Amino acid sequence: MFAIPTVFLTGLTFVSDPPIKLDFTLSISSASDDLEYNAKYSWDATGIDANNGVTSIQWSSKSASAKINSQGQLTETIKSYFESVTISLETTLLQENGEWSINLQKQLCSGVSMGVEINGDESEVSEITPYLISSIMPVSLKSALRSIGLYEVDLVVKIEFHIRGDLLEEGARNLGIVIDFWTGLVSKTVEVSLGTLSALGD
Repeated sequence: MFAIPTVFLTGLTFVSDPPIKLDFTLSISSASDDLEYNAKYSWDATGIDANNGVTSIQWSSKSASAKINSQGQLTETIKSYFESVTISLETTLLQENGEWSINLQKQLCSGVSMGVEINGDESEVSEITPYLISSIMPVSLKSALRSIGLYEVDLVVKIEFHIRGDLLEEGARNLGIVIDFWTGLVSKTVEVSLGTLSALGD
């Protein structure tokens, strides 16, 4: 008689990426003093809502809390100003030629906001462009930076984005646009310097 082997599955977890995901890493640093604040913020969504000619992404939340990856004097001094980043405005456009764009505005802290433009077509994310909209730091943040001897800091952002092509296809179809999109995930990552923020003045 042959023994029948028994297989035990313990702690088996299946993880799948959300259909739409946006990761944003914010780095604020001082090259002269080798100080840095580095934090990651993440948003996810289940799909694209397209009704009456208007499209928008169904974000699970417009606000994302900081996951801080740095430590030290600069991090401790300014982390309370960047505890969360909020998507304050979002517009999604789907065109008849298969091209699409997502425009976001994010409030980094009071007085400092940035935009992100994401472009693609039926087979790829072609471009991600971040840019500063407003860079007037609040007086209290300027004072906090000057208290540790910093009068300007460099701002670098890294943006990672993916979206499932069938969601774009479905959103287009709801607008009366019939185009075959790549059904898998399309993604892109960029890292861009947005320049220097000044802590001078009141």
